[in-house]
Amino acid sequence: MKSFFKHNLFASIGVVLCCLALVFILFLFRLAVNNQYESTMQDYLNDNVNALSNVFYTKLNDRLIMLESQTRYFKDIDLTDYNLMKSTIMSTKGIGAFKTIGVANSSGATINYNGKSSGNILLSDYYKAAMSGKNAISETTVTDEDGEKVLALAVPIMRNGKAVGVIYGTFTQRVLNSIADTGNFAKQGTNLLVTKNGTVIARTSDTEIIPENTDNFFEMFPEAVKPEKGKNSYFTIKTNNKEIIVVMTEIGTHGWFYATVLPREVLSKQVNIMSRFLLLTIAGMVFVFLLLLLLTVYLMRNNDKALKSNERFKLANAQEQNVVFDYDYERQTLTMEGNSEVITKEIKSEYTRDDVLKFLELVHEDDSNICREFLSVAEDDNTSVSGELRILCVDGHYYWFRLKSMVVRNEEGKPTHIIGNLTNADEQMNKELSLIKQAEIDPLTGIFNKGAFKT
Repeated sequence: MKSFFKHNLFASIGVVLCCLALVFILFLFRLAVNNQYESTMQDYLNDNVNALSNVFYTKLNDRLIMLESQTRYFKDIDLTDYNLMKSTIMSTKGIGAFKTIGVANSSGATINYNGKSSGNILLSDYYKAAMSGKNAISETTVTDEDGEKVLALAVPIMRNGKAVGVIYGTFTQRVLNSIADTGNFAKQGTNLLVTKNGTVIARTSDTEIIPENTDNFFEMFPEAVKPEKGKNSYFTIKTNNKEIIVVMTEIGTHGWFYATVLPREVLSKQVNIMSRFLLLTIAGMVFVFLLLLLLTVYLMRNNDKALKSNERFKLANAQEQNVVFDYDYERQTLTMEGNSEVITKEIKSEYTRDDVLKFLELVHEDDSNICREFLSVAEDDNTSVSGELRILCVDGHYYWFRLKSMVVRNEEGKPTHIIGNLTNADEQMNKELSLIKQAEIDPLTGIFNKGAFKT
């Protein structure tokens, strides 16, 4: 191991530096992701609180429209006749999740659909607003005849362009809370409906951030920043060793605010999950990249070895005057590698059948039996063609070559390729012939001996 690092010192240092750079880049990337996520989440919370406040306001307006539909029963009756007013309201049915729906005449006397009176509401803010000819909502929750806090909605009963009474309906705290609970972020935040003085009218139920006994938002969070008109306020508050995010927006009635309160740890968890996912994704991509890089290096090294081996093979062939050939029977083409320039001056990547026939003409006539054997492999079942033959080379002289080849056949037994090589064997063959000749002549008389006549 020490020897490896010693001989690859610069490469090892490069790998370490690359790893450190990768860790640093991932760290910067995570910071950038966190900042971007924080900014995106702030935009989302602002959009979310705007949407929720619009939903809440729309739902209240829907209930006002429902109350308007009830005014038709009272437009043509004498509202000063209390008994007539009572019999008329009792003939109607409750609608729109109201706890109570009632009617009040011009003196403020009331009667609701279950026959009970809600007392005189002449001095209430919502009654006064409705009697001015406009739909109205109480500025805050009021205590009804049952001692329960409710939000009151009222619409005028118009006759000849003048309000002669009002139809009113009340929502319990539970109904208001259910409306405020719409779109609660990850079920870990709190939505609040707050008056301009900070009184909490409605809130998300089952939350630990805002205790159920909290009546005034601004008393619990004195650092709260009221939103400017047409804008949201986004701020962070530390309370009970927790850091929370508050987003507030105006609703558009009585100066009320709609607020979303969310623990920062919720965002932190989301950021961590996102960062880990991105880091794992990047780590996976880096791993795949490094794997591909290693495979590429490995293939390049093997290819380099193959090229060097091929080059050595070519050099060896050139020195030994070795020619490797492959004759394709189906295409009737010949390819040669090695020292083929000894045989022909026309060096081609591929030779035709006519070229092959010309090569066979270069074979010495006494060795033509090998040519015939070579040409007849299509008719016989030979699996090889081999032997020694003389070939007329480009210098005009015959040289001995040793032929070794293999016939490749298909399933039907027909030849598809003849693959082999020609090796220059001139020196060896000449020595053998010289020895044979010497063995056939008597060294004393200089004439042929009996062995020569036997051959």
